[in-house]
Amino acid sequence: MALTTCNECGGQMSDKAAACPYCGHPNPSAANQPGIAPVMSQSAPQMANSGGGFNPCYQHNDRPAVIHCGHCGKAMCKVCAEEATYQKDGKPLCHDCTVQLLEEIKNDCAKQKSSSRIKLFIVGFFFLIGLLMWICAESSSDPSNVKIWAWIIAGIGSLPTALGFMFNKTPEQRMREELDDWKSDDGGCSNMVIRTFISLLFAFGLAPFCAIYSMIKNYSNYKTADSDLAKVEAELAALNS
Repeated sequence: MALTTCNECGGQMSDKAAACPYCGHPNPSAANQPGIAPVMSQSAPQMANSGGGFNPCYQHNDRPAVIHCGHCGKAMCKVCAEEATYQKDGKPLCHDCTVQLLEEIKNDCAKQKSSSRIKLFIVGFFFLIGLLMWICAESSSDPSNVKIWAWIIAGIGSLPTALGFMFNKTPEQRMREELDDWKSDDGGCSNMVIRTFISLLFAFGLAPFCAIYSMIKNYSNYKTADSDLAKVEAELAALNS
């Protein structure tokens, strides 16, 4: 007995086998041998319904399946597998699962775009108010006081970003602070108050600069989300056409 390669799925099978054991495609070598009748005496859809061992593709009933969808398990032929755009666990996704995945990506991109636009507007609004106050401070009766408030207002929109810079610490920094707290007489309460005060002081001091950084970052996120959203919508249109 010799081995031959299936013309449809590429699997190895006996040259005397009537059909491929992997995809059910007829073996032309066996059909040409004396005493062996051709397997495809029926049409592919008829064989699929009559229990003839033929496993059809979920989209093309006349083609044998060579793999299953990595998400829902639908049988896919070689053509569908090669045309699949996305994979899961090394297996291609069928048309329906691809559409579902793209819809989820589309929603995420739309949310990211909307969120970045709102954040950009809020940060930019307060920064502009603070900038105008700073420019007009000299014409007021107390320029220094106006400038202080202008500085604070300019960075209000980005205060969460500034606080994030202050409070986001590495595990090594947290461990060092905990060791210092254990050594203190009050269990670290005073250390925590001092650290919080210093962090807030730096946060307000750096807030306007964080506002500029935040506006650049949100604008970049907005443009990226907008570009990704356009690509996903184009893919969906091509799949549904």
